[in-house]
Amino acid sequence: MRLLFTTLISPGHLRPMVPLAWALRADGHDVVVTCPPNMVQWPQAAGLSARPVGEALDPVGQVRDRREPGARTGGRVDEDKYFRIGRGVSRWASAYVHGLLEFARDWRPDAVVHEPMELTGRLAAAALGVPIIRHRWGIETFDAYDRGAAEGLADTCARLGVTVEELLPYRIVDPCPPSLQDAGVSPGMPMRYVPDNGAAVVPDWVLRRPARPRVLVTLGTMTVAVAGASLLDRVVEALRGLDVEIVVAMREEDRDQLGTGEVRVSSLPLSLYADTCDLVIHHGGSGSTMSTVVAGKSHLVLPQLIDGYDHADALHRIGAGISIEDPDEQRDVELLRESVTALLNEPGYGKTAWGLAEENAARPSPRAVAGELVDAIKRY
Repeated sequence: MRLLFTTLISPGHLRPMVPLAWALRADGHDVVVTCPPNMVQWPQAAGLSARPVGEALDPVGQVRDRREPGARTGGRVDEDKYFRIGRGVSRWASAYVHGLLEFARDWRPDAVVHEPMELTGRLAAAALGVPIIRHRWGIETFDAYDRGAAEGLADTCARLGVTVEELLPYRIVDPCPPSLQDAGVSPGMPMRYVPDNGAAVVPDWVLRRPARPRVLVTLGTMTVAVAGASLLDRVVEALRGLDVEIVVAMREEDRDQLGTGEVRVSSLPLSLYADTCDLVIHHGGSGSTMSTVVAGKSHLVLPQLIDGYDHADALHRIGAGISIEDPDEQRDVELLRESVTALLNEPGYGKTAWGLAEENAARPSPRAVAGELVDAIKRY
């Protein structure tokens, strides 16, 4: 069987789908990932074949350009803004669906698997008459986005001889534990979240837990574009006032941004060492959230963009972490220290976080879901 995976704007959109793609490959099926041309290195790094579609996209530039003047976070995205984003992405999809269709008609996939924001794959699948499989990243909050996309794609659907309703998924793969997932979403095929953060040589320090609590700071590639370097500076300043080991997920060559003092910088995959940490400070991105949910760690979330607020709300709601939303409070050193101290010392947070990890571990593996998915595609 041939499965076409489609992804849009950043490696964070692709990575939640990689374990399922590899489960399908391991069972003997063929997988190709289509993406913008400046993204082809990411599926290739994951050991998956890639096909470029459309023109290069600049997600960091888009975030920077759309930020309100003087804003220090991207801000919450309400339904109207989600709708407008869906309309905007529909224009890109309409422009480049024919390039994808040209490839797909030659390659002849049996199904198309897309991440929540990607639209060309849905159009191509509908035009080819093959099933559409939606693969969530984590918490699903894209109803308004999908409505905007459907409105924006109406003319393109007509030109392709399909209806907007044919863009709806045949199956949904859901790697988010139910206690974290939005209660209003359509049910999906439950799947265990397996982090895909890349590969690296394992250093000695990840094999041993330190004498002091280890706090991981991972603010994501988009956060500097939105919040500037000041947020990371203030977080590290707050941690330096506590008896903790600090690990900042960033490139070694960017270490100078952190000033002097004992801070461990790591560009290693989070999955290599998240379970040796006692607490994770992150921006609420689906990759950082779900990778550290798997490790059973409590969270201090400083949300910056789109679904970061949804993950922050959910973790705070169930008691697995603390969310600080206000940009001024995110830079309040004393408040950050108080929050870290509470998360390290109050056992309820860690207990809830560990329960979330156990909930994830009890879900079907990607390989089990791959088999179920192939059977469903055969019945389509």
